[in-house]
Amino acid sequence: MTDSRDIGGASGEKVGGVAGSLPAFWKVLGGLLLGALTLGLGVSGLGLIPVPNSTGNATVMHVPAVLAGVFGGPLVGVFVGLVFGGFSWIDYSAPIFRDPVVALIPRLLIGPVAWGVFVFLRRGGVARAAALAGVAGSATNSVGVLSLAVGLGYFPLRYVWPVLPQAFVEAGLAGLAAFLAVQGYLLLVSGRTAEATTPEALDPTDEEPPAADRR
Repeated sequence: MTDSRDIGGASGEKVGGVAGSLPAFWKVLGGLLLGALTLGLGVSGLGLIPVPNSTGNATVMHVPAVLAGVFGGPLVGVFVGLVFGGFSWIDYSAPIFRDPVVALIPRLLIGPVAWGVFVFLRRGGVARAAALAGVAGSATNSVGVLSLAVGLGYFPLRYVWPVLPQAFVEAGLAGLAAFLAVQGYLLLVSGRTAEATTPEALDPTDEEPPAADRR
């Protein structure tokens, strides 16, 4: 059984996420799997729910990018976000996504923002940090797309208001998904949920005390 100190307890956590102590191979593999999941959600249509507003669809395709950032770090998050943005640019659901600036830039930022929020808040509680990281990553997508669309003149500001309920739901789903994923990961590797794992166990600067100091 893995000790809770091993969960992100290596110096690699400084550029990684929850699984910061894992070898790079596993982070890359996880990113590829989450990228494939994103593509599958798009191609199958399961990640796109048609809605009668200026975005064309509500989505859950941002969730893998959030998880990639929280678990694998900013670079893995950027990769999965690129898959999401690239799909929405090629198979656009609304005219605004014909513009690669609107389709790509907000999606590239989902993972890094989720990672940053998680790392910043984890000492206050791992589960809460994961949930807020999910909300922040989703909000980055929604605010980024809408701000660019308005700023670039694709539609007026009044078109934003009908999208807000959708954005809140998407943020809630991302937060819930990140919360459950982190809880599941901690339970798998340490036999503990976040409530039983001290924030210090996820501190990248925390080191195992010398054997002589252990009693």
